[in-house]
Amino acid sequence: MEITDIKNLYEKGDYAAVLELTKDSKEPQFLFFRISSFINVQKVKEALSCLLDNRQALFYFSPIKTIEANITCRCYLKEFDEAYDDVEYYRNEKYISQEVEEVIAGLKDRIRDEEKASLLEREPEEIDELIRTIRRAKDDETILFSLTKMAKFPKDLPYCDKVLVSLLKEKHSSDVKSFALMLLKMAGYDKEVTFEKRGKKYALVPLYLTLPFMDEAIKDEMSLMSSLTKDSTIAKVATSLFNQYTMEIYPDNWMEEEGDETLIAVSFLSLAMDYLQIPNSDIAKEFDIREIDLQVTKKTIQTVFDLKNSGIL
Repeated sequence: MEITDIKNLYEKGDYAAVLELTKDSKEPQFLFFRISSFINVQKVKEALSCLLDNRQALFYFSPIKTIEANITCRCYLKEFDEAYDDVEYYRNEKYISQEVEEVIAGLKDRIRDEEKASLLEREPEEIDELIRTIRRAKDDETILFSLTKMAKFPKDLPYCDKVLVSLLKEKHSSDVKSFALMLLKMAGYDKEVTFEKRGKKYALVPLYLTLPFMDEAIKDEMSLMSSLTKDSTIAKVATSLFNQYTMEIYPDNWMEEEGDETLIAVSFLSLAMDYLQIPNSDIAKEFDIREIDLQVTKKTIQTVFDLKNSGIL
C-alpha cells in the first residue's frame, strides 16, 4: 500500500479503511493519517495513544505537526497536567529549528488558556436558549451568531442535533448549512441526513466528514499559496479567499471539483491580486500554467462567490 493510496482514502473520508490499512504500520507518514482518522471518528484517546506510542519517530519526521496533534488531543481530553508534562518532553528533545523552538515556547500559555476555558461553567439554560433563538430567528445572520456561540460547548452539541438537522433541511444560506453540518460532525452524529445545498442533493453521515480546519490537504494548499509569493499581503488575502471557498462548497471536496493543487493555488493568488488591484497578467506564464486553465478555474471559483453575494446560496 502506497502513501498516495492512504491519502486518497483519507481525503474521501473513508477513515475506517485508513485505520484498517495502517494498523500495523510504524511509518510516520502513515501514522499521521491514522491519528487524524481516529480524531475524525471521535476516537481522540486512541489517536493520542497512537501518537504517544510513536512520538519520537513522529517528532523527527514532522515536529510541529506532532506537537500540534499531541497538545490538541490532551486539551480536548482535558488532560492538562499531562499536557504540561508533554511540553517538558519536547523541551528536552534535541534542537530542530528556531521555528520549532518558538512553537514549544508558546505551548504553556496555550494550555493555560484551554484550562481556564474548561473551568468556566455555562448556565444550564444557555444551550436551550440558543436552540430557541435559532427556531425563532427570521434571518440567517441571527442563526449564524447563535451557531457560533453553540460551537463553544462541544460537549453539549449532541443535545442540539435536532435543530441542526432541521437547519440542513430548511431553506437557509450556504453559510448556515455548512456551519450546521460542521457542528453535527463535532457532535459525532452518526445517522444519515439528506439535504440540498448549492443546488445539489446530499445524503451523508456527518460523523464521517472531515472538518475543514482538520483537513491536511487544505492546510497543505494554504502553505503552497504562501510559498508561491513573497508578498505576505497577497498570501493572506489568497488564503482568506480559499478558506471562504472551502466553507461555501463544504462538504464537497475542493480537489475533486478543481483538480491540480498548483493551478488552484495560483488561481487564488491571482484573485487576491485582482482584489488588491495588483497587475498579474503574466502569472500563468510565471508558474508554467496554461492561461485558459487559469481563467476557467478563476471563473469557477468566482461563480461560487457571486452566487453567495447574490443570496442564491
